[in-house]
Amino acid sequence: MPDIIIEIFSELRNRNYVDTLEEIDHEKLEDFILRINQYMDENVPNQKDLKEYIRIICTYLTFKAKKPLHPPGMIIDGNKKIFKKRRQLFLSNEK
Repeated sequence: MPDIIIEIFSELRNRNYVDTLEEIDHEKLEDFILRINQYMDENVPNQKDLKEYIRIICTYLTFKAKKPLHPPGMIIDGNKKIFKKRRQLFLSNEK
């Protein structure tokens, strides 16, 4: 499991305050959860606990922390790296 997922989980666990509630677009939230569930069902079927864990982390990152799911510097598929140029994220062809 990527270190970033473990870091975010620790961030959630160690929070000792309640944030002010903010409006979340329920249609976007439902669509987001549907897509995560589909992805997890296709890629790691029969892993209910992992699916829920990833759904919670990704939902928090997207709707509360407003951070990218794949942060700059993250390596994907063993040889592709996420990088940021101006305000956009890109995927390189190699490390």
